[in-house]
Amino acid sequence: MTFRLNGPLPAGAQLSYRTAALSWAPRYELRVGQAVTLAALAQITNRSDQVFTAGRADLFGGTVRQSTGGGGGVTAIQQSAAVMPVADLPASATSAGSVPLANTVLNVGEVRGLQRYALPGGLTVGRGERRTIPFLNPQVSAFTRYGSVQSYLNGAGSSGQVNRRYKFTPSLSLPAGVVDVREGDLLVGTVSLPAAQAGSPVDLDLGGDPDLRYVKRVQRLSQETGSSGQLLSATWQVTYTFTSRKSAELRVTVREQVYGRSVVVDGGSVQAGQVTVTRTAQVPAQGQATLTFRVKTMN
Repeated sequence: MTFRLNGPLPAGAQLSYRTAALSWAPRYELRVGQAVTLAALAQITNRSDQVFTAGRADLFGGTVRQSTGGGGGVTAIQQSAAVMPVADLPASATSAGSVPLANTVLNVGEVRGLQRYALPGGLTVGRGERRTIPFLNPQVSAFTRYGSVQSYLNGAGSSGQVNRRYKFTPSLSLPAGVVDVREGDLLVGTVSLPAAQAGSPVDLDLGGDPDLRYVKRVQRLSQETGSSGQLLSATWQVTYTFTSRKSAELRVTVREQVYGRSVVVDGGSVQAGQVTVTRTAQVPAQGQATLTFRVKTMN
């Protein structure tokens, strides 16, 4: 891209342009051992054939909607949360008298719904190069492993693997990215990390666990019909049986979606509309566990 200027820019004017050749994405590593740590890195990619240099660079995290005309219509483009734009500022934007540290990333805060992170020490990325620099230093609390089954009541049984879930609370807000999950030095999963708020739990789904399986059985205990034969209500008993080949016990959480005009769970109060039944079971190592609940649906 070439700019041709007829004379100098007016005092205080700025010349800027937008490019898709420069982008960044957060990359995380959750390491679980005697301690649980979360490392955050910023991966900055220059896909152009030019070297990019800035006295200071700002990274913006979030979702940016853009509209492009063409073909007689306007198309809304929502950027991926894992690939975000990089904006460069002139060297004069660095505070006078300060000496920025190389590879320093500062959390500037929220700007119109985007998170802004500053690199006051400047940035140079070679053509076709990807640079990885330390990003944030979040602390992790309330870490737990558990199993998860999510299903819905349709009158039929099912079976399958229990999903592995890791849950923790970060001390800092985190933009969406990709996280490598490691138990010691063993990589146990690479999954998407959704945008997280400081102090709010993050729940990662690492996929099925072949050493922990479930069988779901559904039995209709009774039903009520109207004078014309239409079904007015039905009472169901749902039983989950878990079988473990694991070397340690594990808590499993079941979330069962139930649909009806009104729903009663285990003889409790009447609830309107869609209801989520949540139950937990502690499955022993190399053993079995069951949980049972009753649901009455009224049409």
